[in-house]
Amino acid sequence: MFLMAGLVVLFWRVAFIYATARIREMQGLVYEIRTYDRSIR
Repeated sequence: MFLMAGLVVLFWRVAFIYATARIREMQGLVYEIRTYDRSIR
């Protein structure tokens, strides 16, 4: 039971870190698109 709880916590931590990294990546992509769009005009 304790082992299962530990695995769940570990899984959630990895998922959270992955999600945070993806969100930062998407924000960076949006920022790049905006600056690129500005340079065209």
